[in-house]
This record gives sequence, structure tokens and C-alpha cells, in this order.
Amino acid sequence: MRKGLRRKLERALPLVPMDGLGVFLAFSLALLLRFEFRVPAEYLRSFFLFMPVVVLLYLMVNGLAGLYSRLWRYASAAEVVAIFASVTVSTCALIGLELISQVQPAIPRPLPLSVVFMAGVLTLGPFTAVRYRTRLLTGLVGRLETVVGSHGRRRVLIVGAGEAGQMLAHQMQTRGMRHEYELVGFVDDDRRKQGMRVHGLKVLGDREDICTLARERSVDLIIVAIHRISGENYREILSRCHETSAQVKVLPDAMESIDDNGLPTRLRSPRVEDLLGREPVEIDALSCRQLLNRKVVLVTGAGGSIGSELCRQILRFGPRWLLLLDNNETALHDLEQELAPMAGMAGVECLLADVVRREKMERIFSSYRPQVIFHSAAYK
Repeated sequence: MRKGLRRKLERALPLVPMDGLGVFLAFSLALLLRFEFRVPAEYLRSFFLFMPVVVLLYLMVNGLAGLYSRLWRYASAAEVVAIFASVTVSTCALIGLELISQVQPAIPRPLPLSVVFMAGVLTLGPFTAVRYRTRLLTGLVGRLETVVGSHGRRRVLIVGAGEAGQMLAHQMQTRGMRHEYELVGFVDDDRRKQGMRVHGLKVLGDREDICTLARERSVDLIIVAIHRISGENYREILSRCHETSAQVKVLPDAMESIDDNGLPTRLRSPRVEDLLGREPVEIDALSCRQLLNRKVVLVTGAGGSIGSELCRQILRFGPRWLLLLDNNETALHDLEQELAPMAGMAGVECLLADVVRREKMERIFSSYRPQVIFHSAAYK
């Protein structure tokens, strides 16, 4: 229990004095503004007597609101609500004390009601700035670097201003990567996002503008950060990216690309699987071997793109005979030359025939008696 208490104190220690100073400065400024920098002596005396109570009250409410038990470095903008709630409760408590002093003449009124209200509003500033100081500083430095320019950094265009793209931009701006990369902006097909800003970066156009933007803005790296998209649209976007001189990388889905250590994988180059728009189908090797091993296998249309690939795959499972049937003699010869080194113990036979010739096909079936047939012949 002592260890837990000590850990909490260690976490709160950097923020407590800064919060106390923020409260003191906010009330000092409010008092000066209320009296136009000519504070009466009685209010000045009560101010210094009353301030320790005010500071202690704000710090206690901050602690109860959990403002000293959060990792503010990773906090979202929504957590400003907790700061607002804490300040509101503390300010309302002080206003309550002020109202009691009006009802009870025996209790001296420490500060004007307007000063308490104004100071409560002003306190939000330092409380928020202290907790988001890292983001504020990195954002300011990023702005300066954008205006002034920084040589040696790679200029990056992000395709996709959705959740994945926004997360990537935020990480590149806040995790020490701004010294290596300069974010140019976003590209997104959503018309509602056109011209809008995300993390200070403008959505510059849609997929049709990729080539133009890459050329005009000297883009060195294009990162595709889109996951929920059809294979056809994904292929078109990648095609446009590859038309540029920039390097193209893909941001893996954070939830689907967790490695064995529980960490997200890094950016990678586009893969064939990305173009499918679905998960690749795994081949059941055991079932294929049971079907094809030591069998006579016939492939019609073997000289075509589908038939020739079928033949290459079939040889992996050890057929007794692989019959290559096609009406294109040149394609059959080329395929036979290609398959000869990988045939192993399997026999490879080329059959020049047209599947529409019934008599010819009956003679082939009668002579070779195929046990498995892959019919990939088609009229083109």
C-alpha cells in the first residue's frame, strides 16, 4: 500500500506545483483585471491570506477527478472534459463560499464574486497547457518547420484521411519522426473532407490528384493508409501511386497485423494480397496430394495462362502422368520445355487436339484413361 501511495505521489509531483502556480497566476490576473490594476489594500491582504485555501481546494479536486493518475502524453482531446469538470467543481465551491459570506456578515468576504468566476475560467488555460504541453510544443515546432522548411527530410503524402491515416499522421508528428519526415498532406475521395484539415494537414484532393500533387510538391514517399476498400479501387489507387517517382508503402491494419510480441508491424511495400480486396485462400495441400498423387491427370487448355499455371501446381503433388492438351502447338512446346526440369518421376505428355473434336477426344480418353481432368480450355 505504501508503495502504491509513493508511486501515485511520484506521478503527481511534476503536475502539482505547476497546477498550484497556474491557480495563483489565474487569480492574480483576475484580481488585477477586476480593479484595472489598482487593487484596494483590503482585497490585496485577503487575497494572500485566502490563496493557500484556494490552491489547496483546486489541487484536492484535481486529485479526486483523476487528473494526477492519467498518462497525459497519450490522452485524447476528449479528456479535456475531466479538466473542465474539475475546474467547474472547484470554482462552484468557491462561489458557494462567497455567497455564504454575503449571508453571514460575520464572515469577511475574501474576494469579489466576479474575480472568482473570472479566475475559474482563466485556470482552464494553465491546467490544459501543462498537460498537453508536449503536443503544443511539437505542433508549434512542426508549424515552424513547415513555414521555414527543413532540408534532408522526406516529404510524405498520405492516401486516406480516415482513422488509419489520422493515426499515422499523429504518430509521425509526435513520436520524434518529424526530423525524418515532412508531411505534405492527405488525399481522400470523400468530398466532405476536401479542403479540410486533419492534425493541421490539409486534404489536398482525391485519387486523381495523386500524380499531380506528387510532382508539384516533390513527394518522396506515398503511404497508403486505407483498409476498408474494394480490391478494384485499391488496385487503382496503387496504380496511380506507382505512376509517380515516389516510393510507395502500405500501412498494415493495426488490428490484423499484430506480431508475436504484440506490437504493430511497420510500413511495408504493397503485396499481391493487397490487390485482392479479401483474404487469400490457402491451398489444402494434403487434399490435393490425395487427389493427384500417382494419378493420370489431364489438363485441357494447358497452353493458356490458367492451364499452364495449373500444370505447374499439379506437378508439386507427384502425378504419374500429366497430359497437356491444347490446340496451340507453340504454347504446348514452350510449356513442355518449362516443365521438363520440374517433372521429376512424373511423365509429361503433350497432346495437340481441339476439345470440340469429339472423335479425337474419345481416342485420347481411350488411350490414356485420365483419372482427374482439369478443363480450362476456352474460346478467346
